Amino acid sequence: HEVAVIEALRAGKNVLPKSLRKKMESRALKMAEWLYVNLDEFNPAHINYSATNGYALALAGNYFKNEKYLSQAKHLIDYAMKHFTDNGVLFGECTPHDAISDKKCRGIDIGYNMEESIPAIVKYAYEVGDEELKDRLEKILLKNLIFMFPDGGIDNSFGNRNYKWTYWGSRTSDGCATGLLLMADRNPVFQEAA
Repeated sequence: HEVAVIEALRAGKNVLPKSLRKKMESRALKMAEWLYVNLDEFNPAHINYSATNGYALALAGNYFKNEKYLSQAKHLIDYAMKHFTDNGVLFGECTPHDAISDKKCRGIDIGYNMEESIPAIVKYAYEVGDEELKDRLEKILLKNLIFMFPDGGIDNSFGNRNYKWTYWGSRTSDGCATGLLLMADRNPVFQEAA
């Protein structure tokens, strides 16, 4: 909700009635504080929460000019970025995030990676203007496109939540298009994939 409310506040800054804008800002500030206090790397939520909370707190930090939110956002994104393998796959869709199963597997969910975590990190990089992070994400996105079929479906058949979706996206994430389109100026293949 935090992301949607702040994006709506930005988009509607010249059209929202002042009383509604104040209510929305009050709600966004409460949500930002809750996220700041409750969702960090020690929370038992999967790694996608670190990535998406990093973006949400960056939005809140910039909107409310609050350095503590921006600092925590960077911390969470840095934490998430430490969970990419050399071949660009994000692990940590389990608790603890660095767990290895009895079969020597990590908690990986390509669907969440491509449709939620990576796009959130891309949006964070653009929100804060982190060019070095954009460079890393361009390489990561290219490596993850191997999991995308020509019709746009994503192969999540081996993901640790493949019961949730195996082929055509989740009903609980925003999808991969936003992250891909933001990066399309760097590589036209991202626009085609989106």
